[in-house]
Amino acid sequence: MSIIHDALKKLEREKLKGPPQEGWTPDLSLHLPAPAATSSPPSTSRSEGRREGQSWRLPVSPFRKNLLGIDIGSSSIKVVKLKQRGGACTLTGVGSEKLPPEASGPLVSEALRTLLKVQGIGSGRVASAIDGKSLTFRDIRLPKMPEGDLREAVRWEIKKGIDFSEDAVIDYVVNDELIEGGKTTLSILAFAVKKEEVSGHAGILKEASLIPDAIDVGPMALLSAFDYNYSEEKEKRYAILDIGASKTTLAIIFKSTLRFTRYIPLGGNDITTAFQNAEGGDFQAAEEEKVRYAPVLDEAPEAVQSSIKSFIEGLSQELRNSLRYYQAQLREGAVDGILVSGGCSRIKGIAGYLENALGIPTALYDTMRGVKINVSGSADIHSLSPLLAIAFGLALRKEGE
Repeated sequence: MSIIHDALKKLEREKLKGPPQEGWTPDLSLHLPAPAATSSPPSTSRSEGRREGQSWRLPVSPFRKNLLGIDIGSSSIKVVKLKQRGGACTLTGVGSEKLPPEASGPLVSEALRTLLKVQGIGSGRVASAIDGKSLTFRDIRLPKMPEGDLREAVRWEIKKGIDFSEDAVIDYVVNDELIEGGKTTLSILAFAVKKEEVSGHAGILKEASLIPDAIDVGPMALLSAFDYNYSEEKEKRYAILDIGASKTTLAIIFKSTLRFTRYIPLGGNDITTAFQNAEGGDFQAAEEEKVRYAPVLDEAPEAVQSSIKSFIEGLSQELRNSLRYYQAQLREGAVDGILVSGGCSRIKGIAGYLENALGIPTALYDTMRGVKINVSGSADIHSLSPLLAIAFGLALRKEGE
């Protein structure tokens, strides 16, 4: 089950009174629904710790629609539209659009508006993932305590590691209860992000004539996607590696919970920069060469091949270190498999390179696994599939949940 950060609490008022007034800023409190039930659920329910959040949730309809899933990255926008009936899921709209370097604000809104128009998807309520520079994740262990005290304790702990504590949106999920030395300890995953980044992200969506219903974070969307696409693998421990332009998101998933997450400061832009430094020229020309040759790496110039291989070696080492930390600090089992998503999944043979380097079975993420496709150009969609994991997870969200 996805754990969504609902950062906009005034949607019902917006619905009743029309568009927000100029200068309106959303209430940026977060809400985390309870995790899906397992055979032995932890006795501490995260939803109980957020009872006050129940008052602002939208009315639930048995016929509520899926939200439009929008993943706005640093170099591209991905959009997924789904229709769910019972357990079946149909893809009814999809699109991807490159963004100009350093695009922000109005440029992103305009690109998003154009993409939706070209793909015939239209507007409406959306779920989107924030990709803010300040977004911070932290694993915390705390003694079991009353919900109110726990909330304050988590805020105190995560504020120690951020420099924007007075301007932070903070929330958390309790992943597990552990017995240590005869005492109960809670394993907690906490999140913090600047309010202004959440507000700015919502503003981009509104400027594109969309209604932000839910603001999520990438790892949570990956969890939601994995639970649908790989439901038969829930008893295994998987690492999803979403390799974007500016960074890589690592999410370790086990039994429908996000056990560990980390941002690795390596992405496709590092390949472009390395190639640019080797060959000269400007960044955009180097980027075009990278994109051109990534799917046919064997035919690429030596400088391109060297840049890509060096990047994969660095990423492999970072991932190896992260997996060691995860097992040692969280005392969890070894990862059974790795799934690669994001723009760099288009690099020919990247799954094989990582598998050889890490000794862990690795494959490209298949967003269309178990999904009926009801749009034209299915061949192109399957080639896009690994890029759409976060947008797909967002699109599984329904209005009012």
